[in-house]
Amino acid sequence: VRAPDGYEGPLGNNTRGRASALRLPAGEYKGETPLVAFGDITTAADVDFYRFRIPTDGNDDDVNDRSVTVRLQTAGASLLAPRLAVVNANGQVLASRVSTSITGDVLQVNVANLTEGGTYFVRVQAARPDAFGV
Repeated sequence: VRAPDGYEGPLGNNTRGRASALRLPAGEYKGETPLVAFGDITTAADVDFYRFRIPTDGNDDDVNDRSVTVRLQTAGASLLAPRLAVVNANGQVLASRVSTSITGDVLQVNVANLTEGGTYFVRVQAARPDAFGV
């Protein structure tokens, strides 16, 4: 039996309300350092949510400060065919990608014009119901 990953916590992270916070580097975080999480889709029905916040720098004119790239990699670590989505606090999908590979994959989405200080979520789940969904 596969054990849940370290981000699951006692209640799991299968909803936005239970989303795991992406771990920030020490010190004041301004968004310049990539955030990394190592997760595990434990079953074909597992859904993992991770949350992040757009740093506030007081400069509303710099749209680049409010853009993110989310990259999900299973290639080289798993045969998982993943489904990736970035959603806002209301659950609206802002960007998504779905894998069709059966040998692992790398999915990437870019999301621009995010709200400074806003909270956003990364949803990861299987793209297939078969053996390539775990």
